[in-house]
Amino acid sequence: MSRTMAAVALAIGLGAAGAAEASPATDDFGRCLVNATSPGDKTGLMVWVFTALAAHPAVKPYATVTDAQRAEVSAGTARLLERLVTVDCRKETLAAIKADGPNAIQQAFTVLGQVAVAGLAQDPAVTKAMAVVTGDLDMSKFQSLGQELLNGPAPKD
Repeated sequence: MSRTMAAVALAIGLGAAGAAEASPATDDFGRCLVNATSPGDKTGLMVWVFTALAAHPAVKPYATVTDAQRAEVSAGTARLLERLVTVDCRKETLAAIKADGPNAIQQAFTVLGQVAVAGLAQDPAVTKAMAVVTGDLDMSKFQSLGQELLNGPAPKD
């Protein structure tokens, strides 16, 4: 697999909302990836996801990630991925690719990506920051929606 294809597979895998049905071998590969990552590895993945997302033009003005920082984080993530796929989970990698083809990498990394993103979202500081939006909601609109679910549409005047 070329470097570009590997990077694309990883990015898709980490960002995929859902993966196709995986074989037991690919499920084992995904579990191995998660189990072989230390808390520090998971933090590194969270940082990598953040620095990559911070490059998006809509987000970039809000983040202060330099190109040098992004390159350093990317290099560290590359070493982690190499270790996971070719050393720690080598047997599982080979079995998954034999069972599901190259798509197994995307499917397994989806699992690892979900763990990394969950690590970001479950942090108390992040949860608190995300909850701020609820103070700006017009709850009467949600109550109206709930009433419509229970009673059907409101009669028109």
